[in-house]
Amino acid sequence: MLNEYLNYVKVGIYWEDRLLENREALGLIKEYRDGIIKIFLEGEKEILDKLKIKMDNYEDLFTIVFSSPKYLEILPPNTSKGRALIKLMEILNLKREEIIALGDYNNDEDMLKVSGLKVTLESGAKELREIADYILKTSPQESLYELVYNVLKLERR
Repeated sequence: MLNEYLNYVKVGIYWEDRLLENREALGLIKEYRDGIIKIFLEGEKEILDKLKIKMDNYEDLFTIVFSSPKYLEILPPNTSKGRALIKLMEILNLKREEIIALGDYNNDEDMLKVSGLKVTLESGAKELREIADYILKTSPQESLYELVYNVLKLERR
């Protein structure tokens, strides 16, 4: 299925803490499956939308999510930031109301849903703006600063 899109997308793989791209990545997909952490496809939104629709038929085999308008990620099944946050909360014995999550795109949605305070950016995905408790009017680069010093009003020591 991916083959018909190879002229239109860039392919990358995170494998055993290494990033492989294009031909090297494709060779790895064919030879190995173990150790692949994530496959990402970079391309135009319209093309990635079409590919995602086709891949949704395999949602029992993969988690497929956009991490930006130009990046489509293919992850192991039942993998998400929300699930990782739940696991971290269990390990650290934290309650939902003790968690603040800041995200800006679809791959952050379930993480925000798990958190006590849901924060996104004005430029964030519509789905996140709809569930957010707070929307920052700043750039992604300045978002953490804005959250810590201007929203939570924490002071520097």
